[in-house]
Amino acid sequence: METIVVRKPQRTDYEAWLPLWRAYAEFYRGEISDEITTVTWNRILDPESSVGGLVAQSTSGKLVGFVNYIVHRSTWTVGQVCYLEDLFVAQNERQRGVGDMLIKQLVDHARGKFWERVYWICRESNEPARILFDSFTGGPDGFLRYRVSLEENHPR
Repeated sequence: METIVVRKPQRTDYEAWLPLWRAYAEFYRGEISDEITTVTWNRILDPESSVGGLVAQSTSGKLVGFVNYIVHRSTWTVGQVCYLEDLFVAQNERQRGVGDMLIKQLVDHARGKFWERVYWICRESNEPARILFDSFTGGPDGFLRYRVSLEENHPR
């Protein structure tokens, strides 16, 4: 079995990251335009951006997963907090601890930056992810997400 390394993505990872990103969107039955994909990738790589990411790579060089996050201020903390926005592991790599490794590396990174919290949401029906997430948090915190989409307000 190959060893997995979690690291910061590099510009040359795009072609290997893209199929994972598309599979992630497909898993959630979402459509992410090429424009948003490009902007997201560039934000992940930009050290001045509040968006960041990590990738999981096998010893053979293949990317097998990723986590994307957003660092922001909070009205409930003095320091910054981290929203884990996207987590995906390739179907054939699941149950090997890759998701666990990605979250642990993000939490370690957050500790090193003195961020005050890492948090995320999960679809209720995603049982495998919920089992993984419960191992970190002990379970959901009782809050529900509500959303108002304002996409129609943005000119293209």
